[in-house]
Amino acid sequence: MMKQENKFELHKLIQLGIFSTIVEDLDLNYWIEACYKMQKLEPQSVIKSNKGGWQSRNDLHQEKNFWPLIRTLQNGYSNILDDPSQVITGLWLNISSYTNWNSPHTHVTLADSYPYIKFSGVLYLKVPPNSGEINFKNPLNPNSYTEILPQEKMMIIFPSILEHYVEPNLNQEDRISIAFNMYN
Repeated sequence: MMKQENKFELHKLIQLGIFSTIVEDLDLNYWIEACYKMQKLEPQSVIKSNKGGWQSRNDLHQEKNFWPLIRTLQNGYSNILDDPSQVITGLWLNISSYTNWNSPHTHVTLADSYPYIKFSGVLYLKVPPNSGEINFKNPLNPNSYTEILPQEKMMIIFPSILEHYVEPNLNQEDRISIAFNMYN
């Protein structure tokens, strides 16, 4: 892998816009606790691509207590997108316990409007060993996937239209991530 000056790693699908970086200025313990508190407040999981586990509603970007996280995410992705008009339009929490996973999906819906370019991202807060890689399908070769082994504080940015899935968590500890969508 090659590295750019902005500390984003280039993956095999770089021509398709997949980037990752480590978000250094992130209080992991605070945000992990915030995820568990939200799960306790709203125990009913949203069901989308998650197979087991818990997923929050996707409008947490509107909650004042998540605004500091929004600023941290914006600082991170502004390095690669170089577009101040990119704003987070959806943010949700994922807690995946033992054997939980996410089936193949994209972040584009029929309600999305064109010609706006849309990106999505995921920030990993808790990544125990063997808790699952994220895999991106190469639309130019449907039998080819690029695997990324996440780590704590890793943020991955990708075009919302790219199909991806997350492997099952094979660790007894939870995998915790925060996913988001953005538009310009």
